[in-house]
Amino acid sequence: MRSVNRYLSMAILLFVVLLSGCDIFNEPIEPFVQGQTGLIRMAGGIDGDTVFPVVESTLMVPLVNGTASPLRVLVLSNGAPVDPARIWADDPVVEDRVVLHIRGAVVGEVFNLTLRLWAEGSNRVFDDLVVPPIRCIPNPLITSFGITSPVTASGTVTGAGYTVNVPYGTALSAMTAVVTYTGTSITGGGTTLTTSPATFTGVNFTAPVPFTVTAEDGSLETYAVTVTPGALTAAIGGTPRVGQTLTAIPAPIGPGVTLSYQWERSNGSGFAPIPGATGLTYVLKGDDLDNYLRVAISHAGNSITSAVTGQVTYGIVVPASPDLTIKFGIRGSAGVPLTKPMVENTFTSLHQLISTPAPGESVTSKIALGNYIDLPSLTITGSGTILDQDIGSPGPSYRDRLLRLIVVGINSYKTGGAAANNIGAPDHVVFQFRNGPVLRRMNSSATNVGGYAGSEMQSYLTTYFLPGLIDAGVPENVLWAPKRRVWNGFFSGEGGSGSSNDLVDTIEKKLWLPTVAEMSGGSASSLANYEATGQAALGYYTDPISRKKGTIGGITEGIYWLASPYKTSCELFCYVTANGVFTGAGANQSLGVAPAFCVK
Repeated sequence: MRSVNRYLSMAILLFVVLLSGCDIFNEPIEPFVQGQTGLIRMAGGIDGDTVFPVVESTLMVPLVNGTASPLRVLVLSNGAPVDPARIWADDPVVEDRVVLHIRGAVVGEVFNLTLRLWAEGSNRVFDDLVVPPIRCIPNPLITSFGITSPVTASGTVTGAGYTVNVPYGTALSAMTAVVTYTGTSITGGGTTLTTSPATFTGVNFTAPVPFTVTAEDGSLETYAVTVTPGALTAAIGGTPRVGQTLTAIPAPIGPGVTLSYQWERSNGSGFAPIPGATGLTYVLKGDDLDNYLRVAISHAGNSITSAVTGQVTYGIVVPASPDLTIKFGIRGSAGVPLTKPMVENTFTSLHQLISTPAPGESVTSKIALGNYIDLPSLTITGSGTILDQDIGSPGPSYRDRLLRLIVVGINSYKTGGAAANNIGAPDHVVFQFRNGPVLRRMNSSATNVGGYAGSEMQSYLTTYFLPGLIDAGVPENVLWAPKRRVWNGFFSGEGGSGSSNDLVDTIEKKLWLPTVAEMSGGSASSLANYEATGQAALGYYTDPISRKKGTIGGITEGIYWLASPYKTSCELFCYVTANGVFTGAGANQSLGVAPAFCVK
């Protein structure tokens, strides 16, 4: 940019006027004037503007004053005095010269002026001095500079030149530049053009290139133009949540530039490439949970690595999906085979949703009764018949549900189930097997004495079933053992007397069988004693139909044990029939086992 405060260049018009001692009234002055033609150049405007701001420019007319009196001067235009606020002369004349001032000139404006001179204190008056036409022309300026090929970019003024920033990798050796300027011609890259805008082709900008503008009066102005490619950069866009898509964000790149990408995941000691993750985008998977990601971008031997994402958390990807592996984005669809890591990541995601929900999320708003997760396999040691572990192979539809875990309660033990002992209980989700994958007896003999707390079944669940469940992919650290009230046996079989509270056990286990009351809305049942106080309600079970489980080939896993001893017999425990109602069976019979657990 050129300053607008440049004054009019002082053009010496060589108005040499010999004012000698003759006594002629109205002496003609023209015979004494030499070089009355010429061009007067004024300062240019701002970035090509043609209107001058208020700026004073001067023109000096040398005289030879041979009189003994000071000379006075008046500026005229078309015979009339000019606006003295815009055009004036120093009056009286000093140092034998007329100093003419012009303010606020406009590019292209022409001033036709005359000067009226007289000797103060005498009758000597001279004919008006005709000033050669004064025309305002602009400075030689580049008013805009841009690149149009192979990319489009605009230049910015920097010092005595222009800088043009172009994308990374842009070829600089044969560029097209378009320049607007004020002047008669412009020269750059060995080519001179006389039109504005001027288009220069094939310019090599691998080094700064000078562009010179020639003004109408022959003055020159040179600009150094530098084209600077951008740096290779890398950033990541997106939310670090399982199921969400991260996008690599490189700096803008030039035509024909192909970048390479490699996504990397933290591994405890640093970062390692994720196999196959070499695209612009990356969908976060269960394996990424609790880790950090970054992306490396490379081109032609240059490489840059992005900043690290935040820690990858859970993410509800498909809110309406009842399958939790899909809801949390652990697997894309039901057609993707289940794996143990998928199960582990799903339960970990659920645990994070429960314990540290994101703003605006909660377990009650994201998880619904009946949501489920299938186990790919289940291996349990100890006595008992495992009906089927192969849910992945082709077969009847029951295979898709035999190892299905369904949500049967949400925060059930915060409002019930030994509520006095569950004060401060965490938020939690209650799961139960949709069917009974195991057939097993409650006790080795037909007795309910000692209740569920003393039963062989509870010991079996803790010793054998729970380790198998954990090995199938349910992380032990997400399990919570609520305090639950369960009657401890048939009263008359205890051989003594006491209050009902003496016959109620508070059980705190991570894997357990529900009671009759928990399966019937928390209400007391005529089949079991001492279950009316402090019982939780598992909200999924609202009627007999909801309690029904499948039957496979006549095998009795469709009927399944409950933890409640039968009220009127010391030999029986309660169970759910194939029709979803409650009744009792001898404790030594093998019925379906469908245990429940809480995820905190």
